[in-house]
Amino acid sequence: MIALLFLCAPMVLFAKNHTPAQIIQMINDKGARRVVAELYANDSDESEWWNHVIPEISKGTQAWLAVASALEPGVDASTAEDLKAALSNAIPHNPSGVLAILNDEKPLLTIEQVCAFANFPETEAESNKLYVESIREMFKVKSPKGKRCLAVMIATVENSVPFDKDI
Repeated sequence: MIALLFLCAPMVLFAKNHTPAQIIQMINDKGARRVVAELYANDSDESEWWNHVIPEISKGTQAWLAVASALEPGVDASTAEDLKAALSNAIPHNPSGVLAILNDEKPLLTIEQVCAFANFPETEAESNKLYVESIREMFKVKSPKGKRCLAVMIATVENSVPFDKDI
């Protein structure tokens, strides 16, 4: 009986994590705003938004970038910041993929918003690592969008203030 409990427990722990395809279907069925609210809801202190969706988008896989784009119309001020930060963090992993979902018609998903490092690193070393890796990877992208994003990144670094975790 105890062995069965241990075998089933992981399924309970991970059953809540939706795949990109499931989230896209949920958005098609319910609308982005309702899906964002459901993912963000804090059932027993475990928000799928924080513990699954945002970390997956940060990895920059194409499927999760599509989810980010589909979720964008449903975010509020707080979840918008999370989404922008995740997309900024995804740049070094998949710069072309991130650029592909950016659109000046979507206020949150503009080059100016995402390429300006809209993340909140814990340390100066993390911040510097993201800046260097993002600029290095974006430099390899030769498209007009890539060049524009690179210009935003460089301007952001040029105008940055010394690191302060409490800002």
